[in-house]
Amino acid sequence: MASSEYKEHFKVVSVDNVKKHECLHCKALVKVVDLKSHVECSCKALKRSQRGSQVPAPATVCEGEAVEVAPNRNQPALRQVINHSRRQILAETWRVLSVIIMGLLPFSCADLPDFWRSGYEPKGRKAIVKRAKDLETFVSKKLHTEHDSRKDIVLLTDIWTSRSLVSLLLVKARFLDDKMQWHQFVPAVFHLPEAHTAEAIHARLQELITSWRWTVVCVVADGSNIVAAVHMLGVVYVHCLAHRLQLCVHAAVDRNHELMIKVRKFVAFTRKSYNVCNKLASTAATNSLVWVKPQKDQKTRWGSSYLMIRSVVKIRHVVACPYA
Repeated sequence: MASSEYKEHFKVVSVDNVKKHECLHCKALVKVVDLKSHVECSCKALKRSQRGSQVPAPATVCEGEAVEVAPNRNQPALRQVINHSRRQILAETWRVLSVIIMGLLPFSCADLPDFWRSGYEPKGRKAIVKRAKDLETFVSKKLHTEHDSRKDIVLLTDIWTSRSLVSLLLVKARFLDDKMQWHQFVPAVFHLPEAHTAEAIHARLQELITSWRWTVVCVVADGSNIVAAVHMLGVVYVHCLAHRLQLCVHAAVDRNHELMIKVRKFVAFTRKSYNVCNKLASTAATNSLVWVKPQKDQKTRWGSSYLMIRSVVKIRHVVACPYA
């Protein structure tokens, strides 16, 4: 392109008694030495106008010959196809998220291709966690709008520690509607990085009650620290029946039985020794057997004795293998 052709895209203007070139497309002031680079590289308005004015030349086609036309992103039909594809991907992401939530599965499952239907690439846990946070925000706002300032709330709360040693305080709200039907939902799950004192639990519960403007009838819970926190709130405290039943079952089961002691020693030895665990895993792979790392029971975790026995039963063929 000659220099005169570059100047066709500009007009000369006077700025502070200095002559400058103003672009006719983007109204930018350009120096004489930068006219070429502005027209060919910098002016986006000129590129948009040129791209919109491009019309494909008619091709000479023989009779009966199929012609494939290159798609144009400016076509409305193509935009509809792109939007439809995005909606499908979003719907598939929500489907995977619902499977993970309903199945109480870890978010790392989103990295597995088997969780996604054929034709969809795994989006990974980051995309699923983002959708989960969006869903949490939406549900929280909806519940806050529907159940704000209720006068008949019963709270159920308990503290537990995850396998990664993260302490959580879960609070569940229940109430009766006009038809005497029970409704329940979880308004909050608090992280407790500090000591589980009555003051810390009281602060979390008071924050929840104040933000929702509730009148709490009673609190159902167990544990001396939670009981003290409820008394600090000035609310009626009710013992948890499920926890009492668990204590009865725990007292009836002999954890010091000879067989239980042997199983517990085997699990502790297997989990402690890397060589033993690696050898059992390789033996299972060689003989096409199922291998899972056995779980250890804990006094404070419900059903932990049953889970320990079940995990050992699953790998009984590996342990009984002559090469183990």
